[in-house]
Amino acid sequence: MRLDLDHAETPFTVDAYDGPRLRLAGRWCEPPLLVCGERLWPDWRPRGATLDVEDFAPLLAEPPAVLVLGTGPRLVLPPRALYAALAEHGIGLEAMDHGAACRCYNVLVAERRRAAAAWLAWAD
Repeated sequence: MRLDLDHAETPFTVDAYDGPRLRLAGRWCEPPLLVCGERLWPDWRPRGATLDVEDFAPLLAEPPAVLVLGTGPRLVLPPRALYAALAEHGIGLEAMDHGAACRCYNVLVAERRRAAAAWLAWAD
């Protein structure tokens, strides 16, 4: 699916997605990856099978208002403890499938909100 966005503040908006692949600023990337503002972490990897706040350490120095988490072809809720731990840093967490995460992240960026997005490895 092709996505169009006008007047984005960040160079890293999602131009398109095709299954697990995402095109950010014209560059095709495979999850897992993390993006916030003008930073892209294409080599980001969660440390274990269960996400925790330390997996998002790159974001904690300048926390975004919201973190959009793409969980693959369908929604998989992260641990409740992750919601609470990120909230302690002032970060709201919204989990959704990859396609919804792409669209949501682009909308937040277009609204000039400080948003980050993480896409987990695609598991069918």
